Amino acid sequence: MAVDLIATIPAREHTVARVRELLDAYAAHCLAMDGTERFEVYLDRDLPHHVVVIERYRDETAFAAHLADPENGVLNGALADLTDGGSTLRFLTA
Repeated sequence: MAVDLIATIPAREHTVARVRELLDAYAAHCLAMDGTERFEVYLDRDLPHHVVVIERYRDETAFAAHLADPENGVLNGALADLTDGGSTLRFLTA
């Protein structure tokens, strides 16, 4: 079964462009990984300093590979200095 989720990342007002830039680059990396079907980066219309990522993985194995990918840790380390706390994940079901 596919894994669908929405991640919301609370960037600081003055760092939102850099957070978006990092996530756009990371999206290209993720989409090249086997099992990643969707990784789209948006800004929240009502909270423009919140970056929203819509993700879809083929199955739990692909999602686990995404989490274990060393680039995920690199990204999260970079985001730690640019955001107000970690991301909020909302897992979806059809």
